[in-house]
Amino acid sequence: MANIKANAKSSKKSKTIYLLNKTKKNSLKKLIKLAQTTKKKSDVDKVYKLADGLAQKHIIHKNKASNIKSKLTKLINKNEKK
Repeated sequence: MANIKANAKSSKKSKTIYLLNKTKKNSLKKLIKLAQTTKKKSDVDKVYKLADGLAQKHIIHKNKASNIKSKLTKLINKNEKK
């Protein structure tokens, strides 16, 4: 543990931010799985919105958000052709 009070506070703050970001990433993963199983446009739109928001806040990389959206779009297009 840090000896200086400011270091202890920053350590505590970074832990809380880490946990918040982790929960946001987990919610994205759950939404992706839901969209893949249901293959509904409304679920995919929710994933798009969340992925863009997390990329904007630098929680995930913007290319990762783009890859997620691309894969879901391919899945939806494949499902619509059937």
